[in-house]
Amino acid sequence: MSANHKNPTKVVTGVVRLSYANVWEPASINGSNPKYSVSLIIPKTDTKTIDAINAAVDAAIKDGVAKFGGKIPGKAALTASAVAKWAFNVQFERVCLSRYLGYSVGRYLNSDS
Repeated sequence: MSANHKNPTKVVTGVVRLSYANVWEPASINGSNPKYSVSLIIPKTDTKTIDAINAAVDAAIKDGVAKFGGKIPGKAALTASAVAKWAFNVQFERVCLSRYLGYSVGRYLNSDS
């Protein structure tokens, strides 16, 4: 990939706050392999970052069509603007989203990507 090629699934944010920041050493969530992780708190007024994240989600879904058996999963669970989203347990949400997207029991979204 050339240095001038922009990856549509990557986002550079504006100013954010960090929550659950495991940046100095990896942490294990519910017995999983320890990983570095962080949750971002993005101001609602930062529409540029929010739009960039939405575009990255669209690009990731488009890139992942083959992984979803040719089906494009609905974004309703991710984009319901009237519902506030809280990520307190990312591993649990990964399992729930995997079920929502039709993954069989024992198969989950890759948390490393």
